[in-house]
Amino acid sequence: MPCCCCGLEYGVVSHHLLRNVTRGMGRKADDCFVIPLCTNCHRMLHDNGNETAFLASHGIDGKALADELYNR
Repeated sequence: MPCCCCGLEYGVVSHHLLRNVTRGMGRKADDCFVIPLCTNCHRMLHDNGNETAFLASHGIDGKALADELYNR
């Protein structure tokens, strides 16, 4: 899948959502809460520190996208 932020089709990794999902202390979200990000966008998201704001700046609702992809 291409990066959901920039559309790049190579170097794409799964980003486990950090916000608005159930996860244990110090644990990543379940694999049903992932979205495709290229390594550059993934790094920028983590460097930004605010996942929700970063995704919103690209017009993305992370939880809704993860739900849509999981249900496919």
